[in-house]
Amino acid sequence: MALNDLQAHLSRLSLSGPIEPFLVFADWLQANGDPWGELISASCTRRAVPQTLARLGNTVCFVHGTAGGHVWWERGFVAGIAWDVLLTPRDFAVELPRLLALPACHFLPDLRLGGLRDEHVPAVESVAAKLETLRSFQFVQHEFSPVVEETLRQRFPRASFTARLDDLPDHPVG
Repeated sequence: MALNDLQAHLSRLSLSGPIEPFLVFADWLQANGDPWGELISASCTRRAVPQTLARLGNTVCFVHGTAGGHVWWERGFVAGIAWDVLLTPRDFAVELPRLLALPACHFLPDLRLGGLRDEHVPAVESVAAKLETLRSFQFVQHEFSPVVEETLRQRFPRASFTARLDDLPDHPVG
């Protein structure tokens, strides 16, 4: 599937707009062999959503269903992610940009990253422009040194820092 075609379809969608363009997009994806189309269709028509997510969620967003990962969905798009990062800093540096570039994360408003240490910060910095566009961006249960935390607070003034995962609501704040 051509990236230009995909971007053209994504630009026509709005989560606050009518559902029909999403169904057209789902049909186009399915016609091009992409399982994401089935997930969008199920989500928009509210048919077998839990079963479809169980079967296809991790093919559309690799964090879905992983240890430490929780994904919220809206119309087949990722509406929020809580990710307790269990990756080495090197792997995280690969996976964070890949996650944020997923077409399913096109409308991503809310992201919680947990368990990060100072060594993970270069990966966060590498996607700073994307993170600054999010409605809500949170560091939870982090292990940052005081100097690194202060640097991140200055770099991301809209981000929140929570010491304990238990202090958070069940759904991303926004």
